[in-house]
Amino acid sequence: MMSMKWTTDQQKAIDARKGTLLVSAAAGSGKTAVLVERVIRRICDSENPCGVENLLIVTFTNAAAAQMKDKIFAAIGKKIAENPADKRLRRQQLMLPCANICTIDSFCIGLVRENFHSLGIAPDFALLDEGKLSILRSQAVNTVVDKLHEEHSQSFITLSELISDKKDDSKLIDAILKLYELSRAYPFPEKWLNSLSENFSTCTDAGKSIWGKMIFEYISQLITSCISDAEHCIRLLADEPELEEKYRSTFENDKLLFEELLEFTGNCSWDEAVEKFAKIPFAAIKRAPSGYQSSVKEICQNTRSAYKERIADTGKLLCISENEHRKDIEQLSPVISELINAVLKFSEEFSRLKAEENGADFSDTLHLALKLLVEPTENGYVKTPLAIGLSENYAEILVDEYQDVNKAQDMIFSALSKNENNLFMVGDVKQSIYRFRQAMPEIFLARRDGMEEYEDENYPAKVTLGKNFRSRSGVTEIVNFIFSSLMSRDAGGLDYDKNEFLEAAANYPEKDGADTEVCLIETDKDNYLAAQARYAADYIEKAIADGITFTNGDSQRKATYGDFCILLRSIKNCAKDFMDEFSARGIPFSCEAGGGLLSTPEIMFMFSLLKIIDNPVDDIPLTAVMLSPVFGFTPDDLAQMRAANRKGSFYHCLVQSAEGGNLKSVDFLEKIKDMRRIASTVSAGELIRRLIEDTGYNAIVAAMKDSARRRANLNCFIDLANKYESTGKKGVSGFIRYIDSIIKSGNDIAGSEPKADEGNSVKIMTIHKSKGLEFPVCFIAACEKKYSNLSLREDLLIAPESGIGIKNCSGLAKFDTLARIAAKLEIKKAEHSEELRVLYVALTRPKEKLIILSSANDWSKELAKISANIRNEKLIDPFTVVNFSSYSECILSALIRHPDAHALRNAAGISASAAIPCNTALKTQIITGNTENAQAAEETACAAPDKNIIREIQNRLSYVYPYAELEGILAKRVASKLDSEEIGGEYFASRKPSFISKDRLTPAQRGTATHRFMQYADYEKAGINVSEELNRLVGQGMLTQTEADVVDKKAISRFFTSDLAKRMLAAEKVYKEYTFTASVPLCEMEPEIKQSDEVIIIDGVADCAFVENGELVIVDFKTDKASTGAELAEKYREQLSVYRRCLAEVIGLPVKQTLIYSFRLGETVEIP
Repeated sequence: MMSMKWTTDQQKAIDARKGTLLVSAAAGSGKTAVLVERVIRRICDSENPCGVENLLIVTFTNAAAAQMKDKIFAAIGKKIAENPADKRLRRQQLMLPCANICTIDSFCIGLVRENFHSLGIAPDFALLDEGKLSILRSQAVNTVVDKLHEEHSQSFITLSELISDKKDDSKLIDAILKLYELSRAYPFPEKWLNSLSENFSTCTDAGKSIWGKMIFEYISQLITSCISDAEHCIRLLADEPELEEKYRSTFENDKLLFEELLEFTGNCSWDEAVEKFAKIPFAAIKRAPSGYQSSVKEICQNTRSAYKERIADTGKLLCISENEHRKDIEQLSPVISELINAVLKFSEEFSRLKAEENGADFSDTLHLALKLLVEPTENGYVKTPLAIGLSENYAEILVDEYQDVNKAQDMIFSALSKNENNLFMVGDVKQSIYRFRQAMPEIFLARRDGMEEYEDENYPAKVTLGKNFRSRSGVTEIVNFIFSSLMSRDAGGLDYDKNEFLEAAANYPEKDGADTEVCLIETDKDNYLAAQARYAADYIEKAIADGITFTNGDSQRKATYGDFCILLRSIKNCAKDFMDEFSARGIPFSCEAGGGLLSTPEIMFMFSLLKIIDNPVDDIPLTAVMLSPVFGFTPDDLAQMRAANRKGSFYHCLVQSAEGGNLKSVDFLEKIKDMRRIASTVSAGELIRRLIEDTGYNAIVAAMKDSARRRANLNCFIDLANKYESTGKKGVSGFIRYIDSIIKSGNDIAGSEPKADEGNSVKIMTIHKSKGLEFPVCFIAACEKKYSNLSLREDLLIAPESGIGIKNCSGLAKFDTLARIAAKLEIKKAEHSEELRVLYVALTRPKEKLIILSSANDWSKELAKISANIRNEKLIDPFTVVNFSSYSECILSALIRHPDAHALRNAAGISASAAIPCNTALKTQIITGNTENAQAAEETACAAPDKNIIREIQNRLSYVYPYAELEGILAKRVASKLDSEEIGGEYFASRKPSFISKDRLTPAQRGTATHRFMQYADYEKAGINVSEELNRLVGQGMLTQTEADVVDKKAISRFFTSDLAKRMLAAEKVYKEYTFTASVPLCEMEPEIKQSDEVIIIDGVADCAFVENGELVIVDFKTDKASTGAELAEKYREQLSVYRRCLAEVIGLPVKQTLIYSFRLGETVEIP
């Protein structure tokens, strides 16, 4: 990195030292590299050194912080290598692990723990997981609402009537929780909450209220857009005199009407506006000449219809008179105060419950840190002595992703700084896409707007990084073309001018064809996504088959499946078509999970299994488990059981079936009985682990699609159980209640996250998850999907400026208020602006190829509507952009004016004169999905023989099966059966369940008893007294008395005095009876087979493995007769060789030793 050639702007960002600097960094501009380089140079500067302990570096994720530490460590190491005698650098390297390079959450947690005494809290407080928090949150809000119901105040009764449904208080509860969460983004939540009621405390004129002003401003923008539309039609008519004669006067009159309305809106009273806009008269347009056909006629008619509808809609905004507004304020003022009161009471109760658990959440630590750093005043805040001291310590505070901070976080950085003179802020407002996390990009914008461009003595200053080192110019220029047409201060949050343009700086060899493609698919609505999935699959298959290449440094490499990514706004209801198509084609893919951990099939099964272990009479989980692949009952089986006994629980039907001799039912009940015995003796986490292994569910999951994620989810579930018990609570019943309460609260637990670079597979992910990633080829799919406006339909809305907007009621009818209308307008503008920024993130992910996919039933009709947005100016009216409802509208409204978009303009029926100059190639195509007519024509046509088809038929008829030598080779094997036939009856070939018969035991069953003892025994207790440990296991149902009687106590005692046992007791981790499933190349198992690319699946159970100094030691216990250790080694060499290979792969650690312990010989044998 030190030898990298930096651009002029990057160099400025690295070297500037004399004050606060804000770096506005576009996508792919190398902002992280710049931030790291700046830190490295400050630490390694021999003339003006800055210790790492004097820097506070805040990153967005823990992973980013770890990567930054690694890079800094390596850079300091290089400097030390150049000058080994430099003690200061050696000290810096030693101090790096303790440096403040972390997330804002980590910093706040550390600060609070260090100063716990000042806050009056325990230093060992725990960060509560989301599962526990959801329970406490639900408990707190229900307590508060119940108490308010008991108090029965009129204001609360009205509040409940306005917000809640008749059936429950869920909407009221949601409102309280939402307000609480929003308040936590502000430095003083209570102060912000109280400010929301101020708008209702004094009754000003409607037009002068904050809500009236917002509505008037919106109407002014709407009218201005109508003027632009009328002017556009007048210009179009100038080229068609015959039509102009009929239409021009109408559009000129419309324009005059709009101009009068605009002037009127700026000078009228509220009631005058209500009266005026109740009905706006439009003159009828003259008929066009008979038979006159032209695209201009269509555009003019469509445009006039659209702006007449918009003007009519203003009546809905001005539907409340001055007197009605005053009545609303009078009625709603105590209601809003009651709502704020409920939120404050909830906050108090929630904090109390968390304190009882000696716990906190991230929001708590943020506000506790603020309490340590600032004291509120009427005009803001003053710094505490602690903040002043910390400010003196920090030479610089560097913050990445500053566009996503909120006001509380911003105040923390300000309080830690030297009067804001030593801040280094990096961000990009165009990539601020976390509004749902209370990100406030306006903070970054306000700071940037108040700064001048960087000059050496000019601070605070801003530097813009516009060079893009990721994408081909054919991608970046199209991105510029789109967003210079769409993004402005009023639509997106900032003006996309020359300062925001991406400048391609990556080195790519020239390639033929366009780097950006737009594919519009015409098909039935039900097939929108399926058609896109087919197109993507075709493209990927062809790319792989043709061996297309991508740039890899200075060379080229062939494409792999991992080079392709499908980006979706939402996984839900969109990803399935792509997954199904890729599965059918054999295209490997990975897809991020939709929903949380508890809603995944594998966890739902495991939770159902836990439930019936705790209470087998619970019918729903019982039948779910029985019908699972683990136990293999069919719906017919269950129907027959119920038919035999129509009364009582299904469990009684099952018992009756077993008593009637149904072996499957007998086996199932015995297994559940065995599981219940185990559940009484082990932790919930250990029980889940054993259930996964003992039922063979891990092997079933391994055969499923996306098996890696499913296994990771099962591990997450085990971790969740362990965390639950780490709080001091024990037992399966308690864990089940814990999970049930999370589900009932409507929450979930985050599942395992996919790694974007994991495996050679096509990635299917949301745009949000793709932020910060890059791929050679990106498909931006499902662009026709409408924006979700569900939040705008709620009775209660909350917006930053307009505050709380709530409906009022009269009798049974609810109606809008000025406050809610204004809040709705503000929220819609904010949400649609963020959608533009999300689209920017999506379009800037590809390195070499951008493919935009969208579907419609009739693209000619859709494009004709879109073409109405075309004006002489490149920038589309911001009012129009904010009211777009999909990515398709955004993208196509811009690209329909690209010189190469002939297909789009032809379909829309507009001329090439609408195009705007652009030197970058673009490929556009419209694919029709209706092939029925073409197919019918093919069926009736008489086709000539195709020589290629004839040749292919001949090739197939002469085909020789290339895998004949694989006949008889098993595709799946059991590891313990890999050696000679003579050991087929040994213990490890099959396992007896714990309900083994009490008859005389065979030698194999004796061996089983010894192995079961080694599986379930507490090794420390067994090392002290084997007999007592045997008795304990019998008492807990882990062994039968018959089994215990045949265990050789002397042999066991001799083992526990061995060096091997001591190593196991001292091990970092011990795996007992570890079940595994792994794939092994066939050539390793059958060297004589030539098909070296084939694999077989190995199932096995390792008696024991333990971790020693980060490496595995595998131990196989043997009870069979042998005269020497060498004999045992030779006998089991092949089996243990497979164990060695498979366990290294499955557990992910290198194998240090493979050992056999013979109980008969009393010795340890190493297998080299």
